[in-house]
Amino acid sequence: MKFDVEGIKNLTFPSGAMGYKKKDVDDFLIYVAKDYGSYQRQLEKSKQETEEAEQEKQALLKKLEEQKAADAATLEKFKQENQALKQQITSLQTESVSNNLHEDTALSLAQKVALRIEKQAKEEAQERLMHADRYYEEQVRKLEQKRKEISSEVVTSLSELIGSERMIVASIDTVKQEYVRLMNVIRENYEDLTDEPNH
Repeated sequence: MKFDVEGIKNLTFPSGAMGYKKKDVDDFLIYVAKDYGSYQRQLEKSKQETEEAEQEKQALLKKLEEQKAADAATLEKFKQENQALKQQITSLQTESVSNNLHEDTALSLAQKVALRIEKQAKEEAQERLMHADRYYEEQVRKLEQKRKEISSEVVTSLSELIGSERMIVASIDTVKQEYVRLMNVIRENYEDLTDEPNH
């Protein structure tokens, strides 16, 4: 049997002369409805927190993808700059040959500068990518932990809600059984009172 707050509040029992007091039953139902309502609100809150955590995760994934794209663009920029430097070296080499300068020395120096710049650019880009990956993994781990905590809270709330529902059903069944018993007693007493004595 399933209940909701309004259904519990509005649940009524036939009243009898010797049955439970109507006010006591109504007070009990109001108390049960409030308790049941608090579980419903807690369950809804857990659901909302789960949805917010998922939205936060998706936003983080999007941000990290954008960061990776930006890092890739930076790396490409470094490559282009390195290519420009190589072209400048080629130009210097040509100039050096035409001017009969120390070709080997100038070329060697220019190559070392270019290689150093290229290596530095690659190391910086790699470091940024590694940093982004570590940040992404840490955030995903935190979000997964939060999701597990929320899931655990939801399971606990559902278990408590099911237990509360069973108690409500048992209490209502007890009230009904007591009502039936009292009605039988009243009916038997009424029949005894209405029987005419034999003379």
